[in-house]
Amino acid sequence: MPPLEPPPKRPPFVSATRDDNKSVGEIAAEEVQQLKAELAKKDQELTEMLDTFTELKKYVDQLESQKGNLTNQLETSKLQVDLKNNQLGAIQIKDSQIAMLNESLKLKDTQIQALNDSLTMKDQQMKTLQEAVRLKDDQINQIKLTSASSQEVGAIQVQLKDRQKILEEKNAQIEDLKKEIINIKKENNLLNQDLEAADKLSEELQKKLSDLSGSSGTLDLEKVRYTRDQIAAKFIDILNHTIHNVTIVTPSIEDLENLKLFEVKNSVSVKVACNIDGANQKHAELLAEFESLDNISIRQYDAKDRWGISRDNEELFLAAVGDSNLVFYSRDALHLKLLNPIIMESWLRSRKL
Repeated sequence: MPPLEPPPKRPPFVSATRDDNKSVGEIAAEEVQQLKAELAKKDQELTEMLDTFTELKKYVDQLESQKGNLTNQLETSKLQVDLKNNQLGAIQIKDSQIAMLNESLKLKDTQIQALNDSLTMKDQQMKTLQEAVRLKDDQINQIKLTSASSQEVGAIQVQLKDRQKILEEKNAQIEDLKKEIINIKKENNLLNQDLEAADKLSEELQKKLSDLSGSSGTLDLEKVRYTRDQIAAKFIDILNHTIHNVTIVTPSIEDLENLKLFEVKNSVSVKVACNIDGANQKHAELLAEFESLDNISIRQYDAKDRWGISRDNEELFLAAVGDSNLVFYSRDALHLKLLNPIIMESWLRSRKL
């Protein structure tokens, strides 16, 4: 939100005889109209600030859903020691998740600071508007001294009381927003603590896997590597079982061609994050086709580093892009809690088209 400009200073009310033929009541009415315009502008600015805060709150709620995923990492790590072929891939993905979550937290801190600055500016503007109301009261007193009709003065006083009430309501809303920011900062602190615990857990698991590998030989990762066609086939299989919603991440929009998205039920909500080259005619045509479907939402995800699909919070498939793609697949609830945030992070970091 751009910084708000304080209202222009108003000249003091002058009760002396003017050159024009306007009565004192008409002059006072013009002043009241100007004040109405200023209050309307402040209402609009506060509405914009509330919209910005709502977007930030949604983003914090999404981060909160990630928080619970970290608490079960120790149990998951123990299971991964028993499944050593999949453990190494899970650790690599988890390290990437921690780094990305750190970046997300930094971005959220920046947004909170921007909201704080906006609230400070709003406080200053409210004080300026209150001062304008006070000056208007002084002008009313001057109108009384110039023998203006009691009916005109009474009407102005009622209007000013109404404006003062609105100011008090806006101030109360600002105080509520400040309390929300304090709660968000507390949540940030808790997330940072969880990240520190996750780092320690990752180090412990790396050590256990190193010991395990040293005693039984080099881990064979060829069993967990897929070709592009194998990944597409796995995606189609998971899509066929989707009931409510599915989130998909691919390196390029061209990878969606063979996933048979047009056959997915209309009742299924499909969210896709992929790279789209605006200068590529084929990409533009594919985008137009997919956007014609009401149940599919597509966003621009610049990184081309992963394949991923998560459906109904019951089944998940991840693949790290390389010469041969290192994959991880699971329907285990603990694995889903650990790895779902990686797919959701891709969606949250992508841009709306």
